[in-house]
Amino acid sequence: MGAEGASPDARRAISAARLTDVRKSFGEVRAVDGVSIDLRPGEVHALLGENGAGKTTLMKLLAGMVAPDAGTIEIAGEEVQLRDRRDGTRHGIGMIQQHFALIDELTAAENQLLGHPARTALADVKRASAELRETGERLGLVVDPGARVSELTMGERQRLEIVIALSAGAKVLIMDEPTAALGTADAALVAEVARGLAAQGTAVVYITHKLREVMDVSDRVSVMRRGRLVASAATRDTSADELADEMVESRPTRRPAHQPRELGEHVVSLRAVSVAGAGRRQGLEGVSISVSRGEIVGVAGVIGNGQDALAGVLTGLLEPSSGEVEPRPERVAYIPEDRAAEGLATGLSIRDNAIVHRHRDPGLHSWGRLASRPVLDFVGTLLSNAGIRVPGPAIDAGALSGGNQQRLVLAREFDLEPDLIVANNPYRGLDIGATADIRERLLDARGRGVGVLLISPDLDELFDISDRLVVLFEGRLAGELDAREAELREVGRLMAGAT
Repeated sequence: MGAEGASPDARRAISAARLTDVRKSFGEVRAVDGVSIDLRPGEVHALLGENGAGKTTLMKLLAGMVAPDAGTIEIAGEEVQLRDRRDGTRHGIGMIQQHFALIDELTAAENQLLGHPARTALADVKRASAELRETGERLGLVVDPGARVSELTMGERQRLEIVIALSAGAKVLIMDEPTAALGTADAALVAEVARGLAAQGTAVVYITHKLREVMDVSDRVSVMRRGRLVASAATRDTSADELADEMVESRPTRRPAHQPRELGEHVVSLRAVSVAGAGRRQGLEGVSISVSRGEIVGVAGVIGNGQDALAGVLTGLLEPSSGEVEPRPERVAYIPEDRAAEGLATGLSIRDNAIVHRHRDPGLHSWGRLASRPVLDFVGTLLSNAGIRVPGPAIDAGALSGGNQQRLVLAREFDLEPDLIVANNPYRGLDIGATADIRERLLDARGRGVGVLLISPDLDELFDISDRLVVLFEGRLAGELDAREAELREVGRLMAGAT
């Protein structure tokens, strides 16, 4: 019996895609080292591993975005040679990348046309719009085909990527950190979509660092470390603790986050601040928030409720239309939500990115020009202190793993010796080790008397280290609570607009 009329168990025995002994190196870095993995219809297969473990590269091999150095790729039992991403799409492989592949200047429908395997030079925007609406409504992920991508929130962009992939006929859907930028409600919806697609026979690859998601969503789970597959099992036969042990060779030690201490003066205060919205970005309306030296203020809220506007005001990137910001801190470190698009110039070298705030420092100049040796010494020390190991600072910042990109942003921003740190979803898409590292850096900064504003869609992250919680809803301050006493249900109600 073929796959079509078979039972779910029989269908899963037939591979939707199989990679056998695949290898890929970038210079001296062996990103994928002899990995064999089987993806079955009707399953959600979670793929775990630290940043730089090779997960994304492995899936890019399957999607046709990167060519393997060795090994074979089979799709539906047939060995294939994938020349590019369009080739992968033709074979039914869809990949939603962690850093969105959408073009901001184009509409949702125009983005859909770019990668559709059946499209010719005579682009049919009307047909593409209809396909997006139909697919989105079927999945419960409704998107506006005419909306320009630059006007969409992070959550809306993620939903659009999913709908585009499925409207192109994906039989294998690779979801790389699909909930990293989403709030609780949107994340639950994406997980529900993944399970629903699997129930319809799609093979879903779910790359995530949220172990609770793995246990809730996946049927099988595989763990990669240093380019190799080190473990694979049915999810029901393992546990979150076992998976965490497989991911890292030594698990990070977490110290207690909440310790009694005296707070210092206000490092910044917003008094009845309003900011006009722009496009689909939610503004602020009469928001009053203060951050004191030596405290971490967590900002909770469903994505798109004014968090970006708040970060913009505190970093000086946006001016309030009314209200006051007083005092204004002199040195503000900013960790943006999208490190690749907002935190780094990925096409420039690590060196150039590292000296952004120091390029006018007299200590790095000689005769009015940047001096090579002082600059290299500064960058080398910065990278060493951040735990970033690279062949040299001349390589592009875009070649770094997601975790190392974030470490570079933090190292550069913290070098300012800031009075205030604005961290907008700083753990997004990071593994356990990188997340623990950033957590420690924020706690250390608080201990030195720095004020920290931590924005995150993940309530666990906020409860973990925040001293106070403020909740935003539709650009307004919905509530303020002591994080040590607040209850999850209460915060959830405020996030949903309850008073």
